Amino acid sequence: MSKAAMNRIIVTVSSLLLAGCTLAPDLVMPDTQTPEAFKEAPKAPAANEKIADGAWAPARTDLLAGGSWWYVFNDKQLDELIAEAKQQSPTLEAAKQRLEQVRARSGIADSALFPRVDLGAGPTISQPSAVSRGLPHGSMSKTIYTYTASGIVSYEADLFGSRRAASHSAEFNAASAEAVYHAAMLSLEADVAQAYYALRSLDREQEILNATQKLREETRDLTKRSLKIGDVSELDVTRAEAELAQTKSESLEVGRRRAEAEHNLALLLGKPPAKLNMKKSAISGIPPMVPAGVPSELLERRPDIQSAQKKMAAANESIGVARAAFWPVLNLTGMGGFQSNQLGQLFDWSSRTWLLGPFIGTMLTAPIFDAGKNFSNLALSKAEFQEAVANYRQSVLVAFKEVEDQLSGLRFLKGEAEAQAEGVRAARKAFSIAKTRYENGYISYLEFIDAQRSLLAAERGEVQVLGGRYVATVQLIRALGGSWSSKDLVTATPAAAPVDSDKKTSP
Repeated sequence: MSKAAMNRIIVTVSSLLLAGCTLAPDLVMPDTQTPEAFKEAPKAPAANEKIADGAWAPARTDLLAGGSWWYVFNDKQLDELIAEAKQQSPTLEAAKQRLEQVRARSGIADSALFPRVDLGAGPTISQPSAVSRGLPHGSMSKTIYTYTASGIVSYEADLFGSRRAASHSAEFNAASAEAVYHAAMLSLEADVAQAYYALRSLDREQEILNATQKLREETRDLTKRSLKIGDVSELDVTRAEAELAQTKSESLEVGRRRAEAEHNLALLLGKPPAKLNMKKSAISGIPPMVPAGVPSELLERRPDIQSAQKKMAAANESIGVARAAFWPVLNLTGMGGFQSNQLGQLFDWSSRTWLLGPFIGTMLTAPIFDAGKNFSNLALSKAEFQEAVANYRQSVLVAFKEVEDQLSGLRFLKGEAEAQAEGVRAARKAFSIAKTRYENGYISYLEFIDAQRSLLAAERGEVQVLGGRYVATVQLIRALGGSWSSKDLVTATPAAAPVDSDKKTSP
């Protein structure tokens, strides 16, 4: 064999030893049937279209810096609550530690790509048989003391990419775990925002009920005075007292629900309920208008989709590991050091020793018969990959569905809000007329109280729809992955100051 041919063989073998090939198939992304646009997405107003007050307004494009999507609500208390939750939540900390565990496993898989170096030292005591030493029958051989100090290098050459594919699979699993952590963080942020706006909605209901209770106390007192002069019957007084008691009961119920909402918020913040005392502040304004963008962008934004994609890639690399098991394995082992039967002479130059080759077994091992184990492992890895593909496609479909649900929900809630606002205006007018007519004796107390009930129901319904719009907006942002293109972002005008119940006429 020529020297050039020998050099080519050495270069080829060295390349295989150092890099290895890979038997994992090329990853082809499955078809997700991504539509061009969301079915329920509202159309942005045209350039020449008149915009209703508070409906659309240009937003600051720096609100999304660092992924802080909640800044679009322009609520400093919400900002503080989410920051606190991200620092203190045990749930988020547990998700973080799960991520660290997967990263550690990835490091373990990476270590297999490199040689292992060990140092060993110690004595060996042995007594060979007399026969093996050629001594007469019945005699005893001499006990042998051997002292050794050596370094051992062992390495499994990654000829067919088994170790490299396993390393890649572990890296993809770590990337998937990181996406899961971001999904947990997004879920926590959204849960805090939803709990916060649910609390603020209950605060506004409480304001309405407090104003109603005050008015019904005044009505009861007025009815009692009218009874004394004979303008009304005792039945009217009894009805006034019953309505007042009913309002007190409803107020207590809202108070109970608020306490539970505050406890839920405390849990999200990672603190006992006794450590949280939220000052009452009524919900007001309108929530921001969040653009859905295009469905293809959703695949890049949603952390759960990213996690499913990385799991699919990890399963694909596992096929390469299963395929490599059909091919030979090359184990390289080397040892060098000192060996002597006298401890004082252990590190003498004449005591040096070395060994190249396996201590036990052979250097090159090839599978011949394993009763179908490798074929079963390959079939298993392929089935796991197909499962990961199906899970990825399902994640995409669920994401599309969740976005469409929230878009349609916001559209219907917007219509409900407009209808409720019209109903509140009509109910207030009706109540004002009924109050004047009752005080002048033109209508019965039953007609007056009926107008009062209608206004209370309309105002509470309006608040509940407003709270629902805030919660649905948060849910839409969560469905969108917590971010969107800043160039497309539009938001509502800044929220109005909390409503002062002492200045607003309410039943």
